[in-house]
Amino acid sequence: MLTRISGEPRTAISHRNLENWANLKEILQNTYIEKRTLDFHASQLFNAKQGKDENVADWIHKIQILGSQYREAALLHCSVGARQGILDLSDRLRNICFIQGLASDRIQTIVRSRNYQNFDEIAETALVEESAIASKQERDTGPKECLRIAVATADNRVTRVRSVTREA
Repeated sequence: MLTRISGEPRTAISHRNLENWANLKEILQNTYIEKRTLDFHASQLFNAKQGKDENVADWIHKIQILGSQYREAALLHCSVGARQGILDLSDRLRNICFIQGLASDRIQTIVRSRNYQNFDEIAETALVEESAIASKQERDTGPKECLRIAVATADNRVTRVRSVTREA
C-alpha cells in the first residue's frame, strides 16, 4: 500500500512503523484533513443571515449545509446514549437559525406563527410566503406597457399624441 503514496505524504509516513491500513489512514487524516471545531460550526450557523438578494431556496440550501456541519461536529465525540439528544438539539437549532436568519420580517412572522417543528414544513412555508409576496408585488407594480397612440389626419399629419399605460 505504501508504494502508491508519493510526495509529501510519503515523507510524512516513511519513518513510521505502520502495522495496518487503519494506522496509515489515521496518520494521513490527522495530518491532512482540515479540522474545524464545534465552536466554529456553531458560530457559522448562529450568525448566518439570508442575503438581501438571496432567495429562500438558496437560504434553505445554505442553512442545511451549515446545520449538517454543526451536527457532524457535535456527533464527533459523543457517547451512544447522547446521540439522539444531539440530533434533536441540532435540528431545533437549525430550525431556529433558519427562521431568525430570514431577511423578510413578514416571512419570519408567518413562519413563527405556524409553530412548526419539522424543517420541511418550515422551509415550505417560507417558500410559499416568498412566492406570495412576489406575486403581490408583481400585481401591484407589475410589468406595464406604455403605448403612444398617434391620431393622424387623412393626410397623415399627427394632430395629437396620447400615452396609455396598461398591464402587459
